[in-house]
Amino acid sequence: MEDCSLVAAPPEEQPANRWSTYQTLTPLGVRLLEVNPLNELLFISAFGGLSWSDTQTATKCTNIAGLLLEKAPVDSFSAEVYTQLFSQVLIGLQKHGMHDNNRNELLHLALMIYQTTGRRCPDILNILSQLPGNTSDKVQAFNTLLEQQKPPSVKQKREKFKELLSGIIGKHIGEAFKRPPAAFDLPELAFKKKAKESREIVTDLASLFQDPTEV
Repeated sequence: MEDCSLVAAPPEEQPANRWSTYQTLTPLGVRLLEVNPLNELLFISAFGGLSWSDTQTATKCTNIAGLLLEKAPVDSFSAEVYTQLFSQVLIGLQKHGMHDNNRNELLHLALMIYQTTGRRCPDILNILSQLPGNTSDKVQAFNTLLEQQKPPSVKQKREKFKELLSGIIGKHIGEAFKRPPAAFDLPELAFKKKAKESREIVTDLASLFQDPTEV
């Protein structure tokens, strides 16, 4: 029976690539990447799962989306489609960025899209510039880094790109609402002193048992 899956699990004897859950596309998956608009629907479906609230589903979709992006020819889609894919990755970072594995894979995915077409896509540049803490100058500085004669290392690119996206990366509740410790000079508590009660000192013990009528 012919295999109708799009992706195939990696054979045990082969080293896994970055998207280790799925090593290669099946012949059907490769063929569908060449058919327009089916390839566009495949990408939109895979990237749409990145923003699901279910972390496990988002992780699987990240693996499939990364594999599809690696196998797809450069400039396979219009700028509008790449902008939509990039936006889905950003939403995924906002929802699942508190998990180390999801954050690292989504950052790598976003960087792949940006290096593929982001610098030539005004909408993606505009989205980056409008993220919290970003400016057009910061985005341009990152582009200048990528265009250097001596290309930066993968780690350098990832760290710089992470700085651009840091304003939207999801955090744990304890980190999201963290406040710096503050010491306040509180006024001293003023306690009202009780007035001393006057007590009569009895020297004659017998008078305590004397009948008042006899006095």
